[in-house]
Amino acid sequence: MPDTKIIVTTLVKDEAWMLDRFLATCSAFADHIIVSDESTGLDNSLDIYKKYSKVILFHNSGTPVRGDIRRKFVFDEARKIPCDKRIIIAIDSDEI
Repeated sequence: MPDTKIIVTTLVKDEAWMLDRFLATCSAFADHIIVSDESTGLDNSLDIYKKYSKVILFHNSGTPVRGDIRRKFVFDEARKIPCDKRIIIAIDSDEI
């Protein structure tokens, strides 16, 4: 049986209000959750990630990066996870 991984990718910015529910839900079915976060520090997003072992966090608090570049980045990171097959699911955290 091939080693198949389910990988969730998401782009986040100051979404602590929904982040805990999103990560808990995704943790139920995903092997990895790759997050590109541009939080400004105005909420407790960075603390929430620490509660979830499946999260692979890329935090950028500097100059904002265009969404299409961030999206390509998280997909490229998902493809680096070693496995035979992967299912990559892109979800907005506020749409879970």
